[in-house]
Amino acid sequence: MNELEKRAKEHKKKQKGLSPFTKPNAGNVEHNINTFNHMMGSDTASGEGGMAMGESRTSRVYQHLTSDKDWAIVSPYRGENTSVQNRINMSKLKSEVRKMGYGFIQMLSRWVEDGEDFDEESLLIPDMKKSEAISLGKRYNQSSVIVNDKNGCVEICTTPFESYKEGDVVRKFNLGNNSPMNIEDAEAIFSHQKSGPVSKPLKGGKPFHLSEVYEVIPPRPSYFQKGYRIEKIFESSIDESKGFINTKRALWGDPSGKIKTFAIISPENPVGILGAEEEKYKEMEAKYLSDPKSYNKDSLNQMKQELVDKAKNIKKTGDTGLRMGGFNYIPIKGKYGDSEHSLLIFNLPYADAENLARDYGQESFFYGKVSPNGSEISYYKTSNKCNTYKLIETSDVVSDETDANNYFSKFGVKFRINMAEFGDEVKPIYRYDEFEESMNEDRTFLSRANHRRECYSPVAVEPHQEYSDLTDKELSEWFGD
Repeated sequence: MNELEKRAKEHKKKQKGLSPFTKPNAGNVEHNINTFNHMMGSDTASGEGGMAMGESRTSRVYQHLTSDKDWAIVSPYRGENTSVQNRINMSKLKSEVRKMGYGFIQMLSRWVEDGEDFDEESLLIPDMKKSEAISLGKRYNQSSVIVNDKNGCVEICTTPFESYKEGDVVRKFNLGNNSPMNIEDAEAIFSHQKSGPVSKPLKGGKPFHLSEVYEVIPPRPSYFQKGYRIEKIFESSIDESKGFINTKRALWGDPSGKIKTFAIISPENPVGILGAEEEKYKEMEAKYLSDPKSYNKDSLNQMKQELVDKAKNIKKTGDTGLRMGGFNYIPIKGKYGDSEHSLLIFNLPYADAENLARDYGQESFFYGKVSPNGSEISYYKTSNKCNTYKLIETSDVVSDETDANNYFSKFGVKFRINMAEFGDEVKPIYRYDEFEESMNEDRTFLSRANHRRECYSPVAVEPHQEYSDLTDKELSEWFGD
C-alpha cells in the first residue's frame, strides 16, 4: 500500500466515525450518507449533465452545525421578492462575505405543501462573529439569523418582528456533541423565507414542510469536477414526485408561476384527416392505415424531437416540416376510446397548439390557461378534416384532481399519468419580456420559438447556478429584470 492509499484509508476512517443525522422516529429526518449528486445546470454547465453518483462523504454542513466553533447562517431571500431579485441579492451577499474575508458553504432548502414547492438559498459562514451576522441580517432585511459560538446555537432577531427586538434570542438549539437534529430544528435553521426562520413559509394559512436540504458544491478541477453539483444532506419523510407536482400545477393551478398555459396533444391515430383530399393528409392516412402501430411509434418520436429542437438540422418541407418549438413537455398516457400516448406541453400559445394538432391530423386536443388558483381547460375538435378547430366546451376553474377527471371523462378521455415517470421538466421563466413575445400570435411560429428559448435562458442555468462573478447590471440583463 503506497502513501496516498494509506492517507485515503485514514481519511475514510475519520469520516466513518463522524455522526450523521439520525432518524430515531418518524418525525425526524435522516442524513443520507449515500447521497445522490445532481450535476449543476445542463451540458454547458457540467460538461456532462444529468444525474451522476458521487463519492459518499459526511456533509461539511453537518460537521459545522455540530461543532463548537463560531459560524452563522444568513439568507438574503424575502418572500415578497421575485426569484430574480432573490438571486441578485444572493450574489451580493456572497460578494460581501468574501470581502469580509470569509468563505462560505452555499445551501439550498426545498419546501413542499399540497403539490407546490419552492427553493430558498442561504449561506453557512464558518468563523463569522455574532455581531457581523446580525449586521448582515439587518442589511438584507431578515427577521433573524442563526449563529453559533461558545455559548451555543441560537436564532437572533435582526429586524424587529412580533414581540422580538434586535438582538433578542428567538430560540435555542441543542446541536453540539453530535446531537441528532429533529425536523423542528431543521425547519427553523434552514427556513429564511418571508419572516425568517421563526416562521415557516405559509401557503394561505397552511405551513410548508421542509422536504430536502442540499449542499451546493462548486467546481473542483483537481477532483475532475467541471461544473456545480448539489449533494443532499437532509431529507424529511415527505416525498412527492416532481412530475406529480408539475402535472398538478398544469391541470389545476400553479402558484409558482412557472406554468402559464398547457396543451394535451397526441401525435397518434390521425383520425381527424381520414378522407381528406390534401396530398399531405392522403400520405399520412395511407401510412397510418397500412401499419397503425409503427405509424404511432414514429409519430410520437417525431413530435418529441420537434418540441425540443433535437432535429433542427433537417430541412423544412412546407407545412409538414419540423417545427423546432423549444417546448417543455412530459409524456402521459390517455385513452380516447383506444389507448394512446399524449404529450402535456407547457407554455405555448393557442395557435401553436392548434398547429401541432393539425400537423399530426388530430381530431381533438385540450388547451388550458393556468392561474395560481386553478386552470381553465378547453376542448377543441375539428369536423372539417383539420382545416379549423371549434371550441366544444370550456370548464369552470379546475382546482383539484376530481374536477379534472370529471371534465376529461365528459369527452370519453381518461389519462393514466405515471407520476414516477417524469422529473422536474418545467424550466423557470427568467425573462418575462421574451416569454410574452413567445406567446404573441402575431409572430411566426419560428419567431415565437426563438423568443421561447430566450425566455428560458441562460440555457445552462438551474436554480442553483453560481452568479457571483456577474455585476448587478449583468445579472439584471441576464435575467431580464
